[in-house]
Amino acid sequence: MEEQNGVPDMAVLPGLKMRKARTELSISVEAAAASLGLTERMLKALEADDYSKLPAAVYVRGYIKSYCSLLNIDASAILLAFEKLIEMEKQQSPEDEKKPLLEDLRLRIIIACTVTILLLLIAVAIFAESLDGKTHLGDQREYGGDYVCSEVPTSSLISQARYGPLSTTEISV
Repeated sequence: MEEQNGVPDMAVLPGLKMRKARTELSISVEAAAASLGLTERMLKALEADDYSKLPAAVYVRGYIKSYCSLLNIDASAILLAFEKLIEMEKQQSPEDEKKPLLEDLRLRIIIACTVTILLLLIAVAIFAESLDGKTHLGDQREYGGDYVCSEVPTSSLISQARYGPLSTTEISV
């Protein structure tokens, strides 16, 4: 692809060649897009060589091959021009390739933190509900072989579970 001062030659842009062939055949953008199974926006981006609005290059190559077949033109020259244009764009902006990775990493961290917080909130809610279930009046549960009424404060039940039942002889003043 011929280039002057970092600007590609407009005559060899792949999208321009395909648009010219389409207009010579009097095919509308709508008809071409429908034939290719693409949206009009995607076909216009392909003809404008605006690859930032299109998926990965491997898909764009397939779109170019299909479009060239529809237009009855040789796909190899168009694909070669596309490859050169892509290579030239990579050389001009190498730091832009790292940015999506960082954005993806940030998104993953945000999602992981959100899920962790939600799981903690669910665990706290379940734990709090299980504590509430032990303090209802008149609710009797078997505890250590004896039935106890839940009127006994929860802290007494916890201390009995740890140290056994308290007797008056064990308490000294």
